[in-house]
Amino acid sequence: MKNLILIVIILFGQNVFGSGIEDRKTLFQGATERLKDSGIEKKIPKQGESFPNVTIKGVSVSDRLKQGPLLLTVYRGGWCPYCMAQLKEIESRLQDFKNKKVQVLAISPETDKEVSKTKKKNNLSIELVSDLNYQVLRKLNLVFKVEDKVLTEYNKMGLDLSQSQGNNNGELPIPATFLIDQKGIIVYSFADADYTKRAKLEDIFFQIKELK
Repeated sequence: MKNLILIVIILFGQNVFGSGIEDRKTLFQGATERLKDSGIEKKIPKQGESFPNVTIKGVSVSDRLKQGPLLLTVYRGGWCPYCMAQLKEIESRLQDFKNKKVQVLAISPETDKEVSKTKKKNNLSIELVSDLNYQVLRKLNLVFKVEDKVLTEYNKMGLDLSQSQGNNNGELPIPATFLIDQKGIIVYSFADADYTKRAKLEDIFFQIKELK
């Protein structure tokens, strides 16, 4: 996955950042540090806790769990190279998840239209769903307000969150991954305010082996 992330970062930087890349890098790193310092990570559901029985696309988590354990991953949007690298890595092991009877669901704050574009563009068979206006992600304490200067830089890069999310909230979720057993208990939780850090598949499959 590291090699894949490196490739997308290089391509993303060449196509989007252009001049001023160091200034933007400093701005984004500073915003990430301030987000971590806010303590938001402490509020996110942890391993050993019961996962909130939220309803996703009309189906409650408790009903989904009747079909088997659930791997739920949260991504920022189809525009995020780190998110796409993670989804493609999960996609590469999708059959292994199916063999273990583990459902896989990826959720983002983008509109249905954007979610469909992401799925088609990246040739994904993972179930992707839209959480418009953060009705689910807010209950998981993952949502934060993007700093104004960061939003300005996003717009300069051609990224318009209001267009991709269908609102003017100027918010994003912290990327997160949860493995939930059929009792609704979180057996694996990974969430980091640093959007460049993601869950490792080997850690997820280790926990899957521990499921009863």
